[in-house]
Amino acid sequence: MSPWIIHPADRLNALRALVAPPIGFAPFFFDSFAANTWLYGIAIFFLIGKTNYLLHLHIHHPFSRNSALNLLLDLSMGSVSGMTSSNWRIQHLYGHHRGINLPYRGKRT
Repeated sequence: MSPWIIHPADRLNALRALVAPPIGFAPFFFDSFAANTWLYGIAIFFLIGKTNYLLHLHIHHPFSRNSALNLLLDLSMGSVSGMTSSNWRIQHLYGHHRGINLPYRGKRT
């Protein structure tokens, strides 16, 4: 068993999560990527299009027992998807699965 990743099937998921920010933010640093926006958009869709889904999996079952690596994965996926892990936990785990998200919601009025 790997000391870094709990389940062997999550090795690729963790790798995809860690490379998502460099791939997603590359056009901001390299003009050659920004010049071919449509081609880069297609590449992003195939390379990191499932980052929010990976974050969802990671929230239910963390990829690692190492808390520092889990935090790095949280921040990595959150920076690309725009959904932080803490927000996923509040909205999804507490709200969707347990129905106890009312203290975290604003008043409807």
